[in-house]
Amino acid sequence: MKIKWLIALMLTALIAAGCSAATPAPTNTPVPTATPKPTNTPVPTNTPKPTNTPEPAKAAADLSAAKITLEDLPATFVEFPQQQQAMVDAMEANLAKYYGPSAKLANISMYASTDAMPQIFMSWVIHPLDEATAAEFDSQMKQPDQSLRSIPGVGDQGGKAKLEPLKGADQLDDNSIGGTLVSDWLKMDVIIMRRGAALAYVMLTYMPTEKPSVDVVKLADTLDQRLQDAMK
Repeated sequence: MKIKWLIALMLTALIAAGCSAATPAPTNTPVPTATPKPTNTPVPTNTPKPTNTPEPAKAAADLSAAKITLEDLPATFVEFPQQQQAMVDAMEANLAKYYGPSAKLANISMYASTDAMPQIFMSWVIHPLDEATAAEFDSQMKQPDQSLRSIPGVGDQGGKAKLEPLKGADQLDDNSIGGTLVSDWLKMDVIIMRRGAALAYVMLTYMPTEKPSVDVVKLADTLDQRLQDAMK
């Protein structure tokens, strides 16, 4: 850490020195010479028409607060910061590969219930997608089964599970799909949705013999509203 700090300090000093060196020292004022005879004034040329100044690129919207919070869930849910950070590290290592060079992890939420029925809720937002990547995801969403099973976190379980419909999951955002993956030992309500240049994932995992205490479609709709508000 100390070495990195010293390097940063040295770079700052070098930049400052470079700026000083770029300013030339004043030269002596020359002695005036005889005024030369006037020459013929050249004919003025046509003044070029001014060109339009391009507008600066619009900064990407800040979506860090457009997320699902603990207040949106029953009181039995709590945060898992260490596991969430591990998820962040894993996702950020592969963002450019799967979502394009401009994409960032805008936010992530991870909560788990502490009552007798275990439930894990997760949502995350990738932003901004470039136009080509957004179009590619829209194309992939035309095959919901394949897209839902490919979500990070679903893994092998998603490949072996039965996919059931999730009512209302396909009526969110600019484009959305959803379903419930059912295996012998768990269920996963999964939604993928795109709002403009943002791609959002919403997931609830619970035991197949239990009824979840939260409605993942309603939570996805809440997330969509927050994305819209943040993009205004």
